[in-house]
Amino acid sequence: MNLLELREHVREWIDEPIAAEYSDETIIRFINLAYRELRANYLALDSRVLAAPPVNVTFPAGQHAAALASLHAPLAGAVRIIQIEDISAGAGLPVVVPLADVSRRGSPADETPGYRVFFTGDSLLTDPVPARPLQWRITWVPPFAPLTQDSAAPDIPPDAHDLIALRAAILCRASRDESAEEMREAFRARMQLAERDAGRGRMDAGPVLARDAGPRW
Repeated sequence: MNLLELREHVREWIDEPIAAEYSDETIIRFINLAYRELRANYLALDSRVLAAPPVNVTFPAGQHAAALASLHAPLAGAVRIIQIEDISAGAGLPVVVPLADVSRRGSPADETPGYRVFFTGDSLLTDPVPARPLQWRITWVPPFAPLTQDSAAPDIPPDAHDLIALRAAILCRASRDESAEEMREAFRARMQLAERDAGRGRMDAGPVLARDAGPRW
């Protein structure tokens, strides 16, 4: 769903097809609150579903660290590094680089390709320092971007878009101290299914480097 469709869906839930108690601006505000909450939940459960198209970058030789913005400007806002592949010339097939937690620097290094990468939130660090430039393909998750245009769509799985509308409808009702228990029960039941499916999809996922873990629902 795009923002226009989400707004219409919210109005169906609150039984207000034409703006009366709730302006379009108010509904859009609650849609974005709901979208942010649900996206944070997916970020914690299986961030791969939020991945942007991979980007190719060059990590310079002789440096221990490089700012994300210097590698590729849009990466500056990355909230997750899902995977880094070494695609350097002569390396053969792409090799997945071991991702290491900055809080556990003493963790054993993988034998291939002989180095690890740490994500500090705004930079990537290598251990050891590379003697030659490294060509990487990075799979990453961009930051949350609120919906402002009617044609804009959330970047969470399409099957969960109706959950945004339902959660926004609950927030609308709560803002006026109106009962929404039936909607809350429906939301909880559907969230349990969504979390179960997301958890199942994460079972085969590799380690992910995060700027922040994001709240669980």
